[in-house]
Amino acid sequence: MRLLIIVLSIFAVGSCCRSSQPDCAADEIAYGTLDCIKKEGYTFYQADVNFYCFNRSVLLGLDIEKKVLKPYYINTYNPVNREVMGSLSDIFYNSCFYCGYNIECTINNSYKVTWLLIEDKEQFSTIPAVIKAKLVLKESVDFFSNTLEETDIILNKRS
Repeated sequence: MRLLIIVLSIFAVGSCCRSSQPDCAADEIAYGTLDCIKKEGYTFYQADVNFYCFNRSVLLGLDIEKKVLKPYYINTYNPVNREVMGSLSDIFYNSCFYCGYNIECTINNSYKVTWLLIEDKEQFSTIPAVIKAKLVLKESVDFFSNTLEETDIILNKRS
C-alpha cells in the first residue's frame, strides 16, 4: 500500500511539472515566454507598444557575432512569441540600408501594414543597453507606399 502511494505521488508530481512546461507547438504561448525561442547567442530587446498592427509589444533577438537581428512580435490578435517571417526571418544588419520587418493587419476594415525600422546600425557596434527604432504605418506592404503615421520607440535589453 505504501509503495502504491509513493508511485501515485511521484506520478502526480511528474504530471504537475510537465504541465507547467510551455507547449511550443501550441497556437498560443503565454505572453512574455521565451522558452520556445532559440536563444543561443542572442541578446533580447523588448518594448511595450500600442501602434496599430503591433498592439502589445515588440521583441528582437540580436546576435552581434553573426550580425543578425531576429524579429518577433507579441500581440493581442495572435499572442505568440514566434518569428514573424518564419525560418527566413534573419535580418543581416550589415547588408541592409533600412533594417526592418513588417506585420499586416486590418484597421477599421482597411488593410494596413506596420513596419519596424532600425535606421542607425552603428548602435550595434557593441551590445547596446537599448535599441532605437521607429514604427511606421503604411498603406500597403510596399515600403514606398504612403506613410500614414510614425513614432520612435526604444527597445530595452531583457535581463
